[in-house]
Amino acid sequence: QIARDLDGTDLIAEMRSAFQRHDRITYVFMGSEAGILNRLFNSPKEKFFNSAVKFHLGLISRSDFTRFIQSKFAQLNISVPDSVCELVCEWGTDIPAHIQHLCSAIWNFYPAGVKIISRDVIEKVVIEEIEANDELYLQMWQTIGDPKDQILLKRLANAKGLAISGAEFCAPLSMNPATVTRRLNKIASRTRGTLIHLRSMGYVFSDPFFERWILQKT
Repeated sequence: QIARDLDGTDLIAEMRSAFQRHDRITYVFMGSEAGILNRLFNSPKEKFFNSAVKFHLGLISRSDFTRFIQSKFAQLNISVPDSVCELVCEWGTDIPAHIQHLCSAIWNFYPAGVKIISRDVIEKVVIEEIEANDELYLQMWQTIGDPKDQILLKRLANAKGLAISGAEFCAPLSMNPATVTRRLNKIASRTRGTLIHLRSMGYVFSDPFFERWILQKT
């Protein structure tokens, strides 16, 4: 995103021009905003249109996350049961940034002397994080603007696991599946994936703490 216009120079165009003169060199493009990468290589308007091969890394296994989480807390002689690690991964939708965010909050929350992390602390930590970021999340909510989009996002948070094209999801909204999909696409595009983004199971919130804030505060 920054490379599009840095000091008045379109670096994307400059990169494409330079790359065309390179021989036997492979470039890897990575980033946290999938929407930007998708547009960069899939839109006919972009300089890098059809010039890359997509490689989906897939999810990191929960067993790997469990070992990582347990090893880090073990540095302070704190034990994290497998069931708690599973809950952390589930709550973080298996996304490393979310899992690390929650683990960091747990780390900061726990008082000295505690030797084991229990499942009930996850709820306390989530509530504390939501309260600490209440003003930020309120601003994010207000930027959505359209009340219908706000209602749609509340439905998305409440109806986790339901297909957005299904009658059960759409019925309370008085919207047809095409309208729901179109509105969610626009929200994701307008906010560049900072509120919601598309995964294999459908649209999910980009910040699970914000999703929980919606459930509790709106």
